[in-house]
Amino acid sequence: MTRPQRSITSIVAKNSFWYGLELALGIATAFATSIPLARVFGPEKLGYFSYVFWLTNLSGTLGSLGMAGATQKYMAEHLNRGNGGIARAIFFATLKLQGLVTIAITASGLVLVFVTTDPAQRGIAAWLVLSLLPAMMVTIPAGANVAAENMRANSNASLAGYAVNITAVVLSLTLGWGLFGVAAGVFAYRCVDSSIKMWSAMRWIKNLPKEELPAAVREKLVKFSSYNLVLLLLNMIVWDRSDVVFLKALSSDIAQVSFYTVAFNLTEKIQMLPSAVAAAVGASIKAQYGRDASRLPQITSVATWYFFLFGLPLMTGLAVVSSSVIPMLYGQRYLQAIPVLAVAALFAIPRCYMPAWDLLQASEQQRFLTLWMVVCAVVNVALDIWLIPKHGALGAAFANGLAQLAAAMGVILGARSLCNVRFRMASYAKAAFCALIMAGAVGLLSMTWPGWAFLPLHIAAGALVFFIALRFASVFEVDDQSRLLLLRSFVPSALRGLFERAVAFLVPAKTRPAES
Repeated sequence: MTRPQRSITSIVAKNSFWYGLELALGIATAFATSIPLARVFGPEKLGYFSYVFWLTNLSGTLGSLGMAGATQKYMAEHLNRGNGGIARAIFFATLKLQGLVTIAITASGLVLVFVTTDPAQRGIAAWLVLSLLPAMMVTIPAGANVAAENMRANSNASLAGYAVNITAVVLSLTLGWGLFGVAAGVFAYRCVDSSIKMWSAMRWIKNLPKEELPAAVREKLVKFSSYNLVLLLLNMIVWDRSDVVFLKALSSDIAQVSFYTVAFNLTEKIQMLPSAVAAAVGASIKAQYGRDASRLPQITSVATWYFFLFGLPLMTGLAVVSSSVIPMLYGQRYLQAIPVLAVAALFAIPRCYMPAWDLLQASEQQRFLTLWMVVCAVVNVALDIWLIPKHGALGAAFANGLAQLAAAMGVILGARSLCNVRFRMASYAKAAFCALIMAGAVGLLSMTWPGWAFLPLHIAAGALVFFIALRFASVFEVDDQSRLLLLRSFVPSALRGLFERAVAFLVPAKTRPAES
């Protein structure tokens, strides 16, 4: 028997809420920790910490061997086909292999720390390497919870981890532990996060029937993981902060690493808001592949549109107000990060590709993804080598952004040609025009009333202008009304009437369905 059918929209809405809550608190935690650290230690000291932190995360991601993605995909597929025993076998097979790899990588990292690292920085690097143990192990139970479309389980664990992280940073700053205490705190919060996610996954997995892993499924796991490992490496180059390696090697100013990291982190954190919907949709795409794959093109088209619509004003607005945001959050020592943030924010808009990426992975089109990401990675590295020596962090932002744009365009076109996804190109163009109007209005306000003190006014005015522009540009289609109204249950009861009127305003009368 297959699992009971549930509304895809209701599943996505529920998971979007929990993942959105997790991301919102994650953003708050990031601001509560990174900003005091940046102000206290300055761009030079923070540059080394950011570099080592990124290197350890890179090692952990590559060390996962792509098994987390394979676990999530094939557990979701078999759970929704009623093959609970195979799903259980997949979990324990990948968990065992991940454990062996994690121990080997962490041990190797510690040896490198004590052999090659400056003694003054050895303690910091050692704690960050040790944090690989829980960070790598958590990927399997977290992927299992996503496969079951239960993001609430992962969110609860993350919230506990955030609390430990904030506590560690506060104690480090107040008791004078410095970056050594912060690094130890990274290990502590990852241990808490990993332990709770493992416990939550084991609660339901242990109730599944015991079954041997079929040879055919094992072969699929190996093939998918192999492609996924290559894609993880390529994504590190194109979508992550791989540019910090070239910044450290090609720029004589270590502060450039901090300027780039600060801009990248801000963009990434703001982008997490629309990513909540994309992540929930991604989980449902993988599950839907096991239920009824024929609906996937439509689900992907709708999800990509809303991801773009939610992210567009956020990223455009962040770029326009960057000259106010950086001094307010980080102080005068980080003024060079202003143009870096503006460029990084604008080039983050194409990240709406994520649902299309999930569809191509669910459809096992990884060969196409791998070939295209190789091209984009080569472009990224070539641009880094060309632009960084002269332009530093700003050159890295342009190099990474142009590679991201190429990657997103390739994935979108791939989903259209390989999976028959039809995208609403006219709506995309209209929404982009609305964002330009918003940017002009906010830019004019910024020149009239400059400074961070007027930032709330700029944000509120930008949101209002974008909202009104969407209405008069007739961006929405008839089906958008019912989809937007599904969000009513997440709106406080006192505001639901206002929310319904806002939806009625956004969807013009000529596009709304006729009343019976």
